[in-house]
Amino acid sequence: MPAAAGSVGWTRADRLILAGAVLAGVAIRVALLPSDGLRGDLDQFAGWIHHIATRGLGSLYAGTDAGPVTFGPVMAYVWSLLAAVQPAFGTVVDASDPAIRALMKVPASLADLGLAGLVVFALRDRPRWAALSGAALLLVPATWYVSAWWGQYESIFALSGLAAVVAAMRGRQGLAAALVAVALMTKPQAVAFLVPFAAWFWATGGWRGIARAVVIGSVVVAVLWLPFIPSGGPAGYLRNLGVYQNEIFNVLSL
Repeated sequence: MPAAAGSVGWTRADRLILAGAVLAGVAIRVALLPSDGLRGDLDQFAGWIHHIATRGLGSLYAGTDAGPVTFGPVMAYVWSLLAAVQPAFGTVVDASDPAIRALMKVPASLADLGLAGLVVFALRDRPRWAALSGAALLLVPATWYVSAWWGQYESIFALSGLAAVVAAMRGRQGLAAALVAVALMTKPQAVAFLVPFAAWFWATGGWRGIARAVVIGSVVVAVLWLPFIPSGGPAGYLRNLGVYQNEIFNVLSL
């Protein structure tokens, strides 16, 4: 895509800013990957991956020894990939091994890089803003603290949400709807995305725009749940969310 009228090309300083941020961001994350982080959650994640490795993907929401799973099917696929990459998950039931902790943190750390890449892409016609914004996303503690140290997966659903924003800005409303659905099926906190995107689909397409987005999103959700339906996955997921909201974290949820 050609640069917008009046835009300035990438200078050597812009490229150095971005390259330095990428190197520093990667170095920070590599150093933090083996750390204990939020050990209780990491142990639970390891238990869920162990369940997938030993009992299969489809039964994940029917119940595990590590507790109820409150992440959507997208994360189940990510954990299934980790189980396939590391056969040790067939016997590993916690995150006591630094190598296991590091591997579990890799997906979120890669999503951090993806977030920065999307911002650079979206702002590419304003190179200095693109370089500084990408650097900020890579280096601000809120990103590497959550993904590379804490071991949480917020950046994965945030990546889908930001990709939906970029798609919507480029007129790809159907793709935006699909990406919002992916975000929602990654972690339930992505439900907050529904309000601004509903407003966007209304503003750009009226009722037809909203209806089209709902249909596309529903198809994506249905496809993502397919392997889990024989074991009652969707119902189990909603039941698990209820346990967390009404029992384990009832005050926090309130």
